[in-house]
Amino acid sequence: MNVLEKIKNTLDSVKKVYALDVEITAGDSLQCRVVELTKRDGAIHFSQLEIGGDSLDAVCEKIPGQSPVCLLLNGKGIIYRKLAVSETVSEPDLIKTIIPNAKPEEFYLQQYTVAVQNDKRTKLLALARKSPVDKILAEFTAKFDFVVDVSISPFEMDNLLPVLAENEIFYKNFLLEIKQQKIVDFSAVTPETQTIHIGGNTIDADLLPALALGFTFLLDYKKMNTPISDINERRKEYIYKQKIKLTGKLSLIALFVLLLVNFLVFDHFYKQVQAEQQSVANREETIDKLKTLKEEFASKNRFLQQSGLLEQNRVAFYLDKLAATIPRDIALTDLQINPLANPNKKENVELINNLIRISGTSNKTSSFNDWIKILKTDTAFTNVAIIAYEYDLKTNIAVFTVELGY
Repeated sequence: MNVLEKIKNTLDSVKKVYALDVEITAGDSLQCRVVELTKRDGAIHFSQLEIGGDSLDAVCEKIPGQSPVCLLLNGKGIIYRKLAVSETVSEPDLIKTIIPNAKPEEFYLQQYTVAVQNDKRTKLLALARKSPVDKILAEFTAKFDFVVDVSISPFEMDNLLPVLAENEIFYKNFLLEIKQQKIVDFSAVTPETQTIHIGGNTIDADLLPALALGFTFLLDYKKMNTPISDINERRKEYIYKQKIKLTGKLSLIALFVLLLVNFLVFDHFYKQVQAEQQSVANREETIDKLKTLKEEFASKNRFLQQSGLLEQNRVAFYLDKLAATIPRDIALTDLQINPLANPNKKENVELINNLIRISGTSNKTSSFNDWIKILKTDTAFTNVAIIAYEYDLKTNIAVFTVELGY
């Protein structure tokens, strides 16, 4: 099976049918036998249903009311004939040939051509009055919503004959003669049970015409044309309903696929957005860190500028100068270069540039005074100021603080 055939089978809206052989008995009661046909994987599978009885009510218990049903009517009131007639003979004339005084409009006629010779046609005919057929049909349509085909002819089995090995088929009280895969004649005989084998399945020969009717419906329902217009309408209604159901299912599947694709696309982009958001957050954190570093750099740069450390200076030179002048009896305890203008101020720190503040102790006042004189005379220092000088009489040690400008 190629791809196109698989697609066609998948989109085919007709999948199942029930074919009924309905025999009209002498008491006008109905005896029904059922064949279930299912189209699956490009093949038609069938089975004979076992029903607890052959009445219409028993059949209804086995078949869902919404299922399509094909009826093959036979038995009382149906006449079968074989005639060789002109090609141009009309249906009313055929009916009058079988029943001379009949009113053609009161009968249903089905024709099956078995041979053509010049302008002659050899036909197998099935004839039935409309009133009993319509009555039976009304009973079935009351039980089943979709009676999709009705036939009174057991001869139209061309779709089954190629797979049959038999040359003769017993159908009810008839013997059907087969030649070149066509039924060419029939004769009345004593009813005889016959089992037919088709593709590994077995079926009673009496059910073959009904089975053929079901095959025709599943294989190509578009070619079916029942003389009863109401049946044709019911068949179209059923096909339309099945197509609507199939279209609905396909629409739901398409909608589900669309929603699934939409979800997958959304999920894909959502994850991308989440990843990008994390990346943005990381970048924002980096930017914040950069801003903090820039602020710290600017603050420290201002501090260095204020402290004069960025300028060329000679602090080591001045310290060497200072160290060279310190007498032995003076000890330094603290040294500040560019000290804080206000040590108690924690924000906006300001420095006193070009200033050395030293603190220490002196054992002799004279030595301290001489040292100050030496510092003042040193041209390296622009200013020498004694900030504090306290002498302790108990220890004979003076504590001092001196500021040197340079």
